[in-house]
Amino acid sequence: MPAIMLDDRQGYTRQYDPFRVTVPFEVFAAERTLRFSISYLPRPVMLSDLVPMANQLSQAIVDATSRRIEESDCRISCQKGCDACCSYMIPISPAEAYRIRNEIYKLPTVEQKTLFRSCQHTARQLIDHKLPGTVFSPTQDQEERLELLSDWYKELKLPCPFLVHHACCIYEFRPLACREYLVTSHPSKCRSESNERSKRVPISVQIAEVLAETCHILEGCESSVLLPLLPAFLQNNSQRSWALYPAETIVSAFLESLADYTQRNFAMVGGESAQ
Repeated sequence: MPAIMLDDRQGYTRQYDPFRVTVPFEVFAAERTLRFSISYLPRPVMLSDLVPMANQLSQAIVDATSRRIEESDCRISCQKGCDACCSYMIPISPAEAYRIRNEIYKLPTVEQKTLFRSCQHTARQLIDHKLPGTVFSPTQDQEERLELLSDWYKELKLPCPFLVHHACCIYEFRPLACREYLVTSHPSKCRSESNERSKRVPISVQIAEVLAETCHILEGCESSVLLPLLPAFLQNNSQRSWALYPAETIVSAFLESLADYTQRNFAMVGGESAQ
């Protein structure tokens, strides 16, 4: 049983392990209140131990959002075989970087080397292309800056280093940013050569951002890294990746980040509605 896991609200896992601590919480997403709880063992854990739980929570929110979309007579157009968004800029939190490394290390040595070489190849191409000067313009706010950066990356047409034969070879432990990206428009609109923007499904609570902020709180360092830069990031932060924290500290930081994110999101939506 994982050290940290998404649990039922009643804490039935305590029947199997009475030492587990259960913390209930609620998330308002997809126009409804979703009730969850996190259970954990009171022992030292690593940041990477938080990722499976975060993935489960993200999936529950995505599923609820997908059902709401279907109820409105619309449909998610993302499906197996479509890799149009696999040339987008993918940020991952340090916790995800550590977890992806751990999962890759479970693969045969040849596959490990192939995947890391693919990341290094993409990273070299990124370094060879300078960022547009407009990204650093003082007139741009953070959202506009991120949009410009994303458009620049998309124009490079660099496929994800983990994309093999139009399929994700790390699908089971893919980044949260990938899990939370859904569109209802035709897949052709996701491609860089399209003159139309895809119609992205708004995910009211993005666990990718919550996890990144959790890492920032605990580590006090950068909250995200570009996926192709994974090997370089791991090499420069090898000791940091094995740091231990009390499970209670990690879970508390995650729930704090979730509460802050939700509050900011509601404040922003409320402000837009008032205008």
